[in-house]
Amino acid sequence: MIKFFRHIRRSLIQENRMGKYLKYAIGEIFLVVIGILIALQINNWNENRKETLKAKSYLLNIKEDLILDTLEFSRAIRNLESSIDKATRLLRLKSFESFQTDSLLSLIPNTYYQISINSQTFDKLINSGVTELSSYDESFELINIYYTNQKNFFQSVRDWDMEETKKDNDMIFSSSSFEIHAINIDDYSGEFFYVQTPQQRHEELSNLLLAVKTRNRLRNALYRKKRLANTFNKTANEAKNIIYIINQKLND
Repeated sequence: MIKFFRHIRRSLIQENRMGKYLKYAIGEIFLVVIGILIALQINNWNENRKETLKAKSYLLNIKEDLILDTLEFSRAIRNLESSIDKATRLLRLKSFESFQTDSLLSLIPNTYYQISINSQTFDKLINSGVTELSSYDESFELINIYYTNQKNFFQSVRDWDMEETKKDNDMIFSSSSFEIHAINIDDYSGEFFYVQTPQQRHEELSNLLLAVKTRNRLRNALYRKKRLANTFNKTANEAKNIIYIINQKLND
């Protein structure tokens, strides 16, 4: 093709047909420019395609992280609802005579949660310098809010409940008046000597649970668990909403 164009140029020059040569030269330049533009367009298309595929890959991984979050939250919410019901029942009791000691202990909301929002993919995305996802800016904005604002709020409520629950447990399970049984070491319980009889343990625990200080802490614990359950629910709903939007975007 190049030899063909050279031949035409040579012929025009030899025949001293400068007018036609100039027209031909302009036409050749035009074709070269068109070729360059087409090549740039193809290159841009390839780059955009690569960015889109990369964005889809990030979205799919984030979607998997969010699904794991919602499953974890669902389990925690069920446990919290059970804990709230038990604490409410405990605070409504005026007498504990019909309850065994261990049954009373099971009503105390003594569990805290160390669940974290799984931000592995998002952190990797941010650390790589990505500040937007090609063709998915709206989705990225929601994802960014979830992994920053929502995550910070979630962690603050979770940490607050965890610290206060530890204080509650110290007050009840480290009480100088009530002797607890071995916790999580039932296989060795027969090796320990207990100062208090079952009757004494029940009486001391009953007195402890009826004390104003304990009941105030139980009320606060009930409020915290409800607040934590609401936070888990809100976070789970945010995650589900993002999953829905990601599915829509990926199916467009």
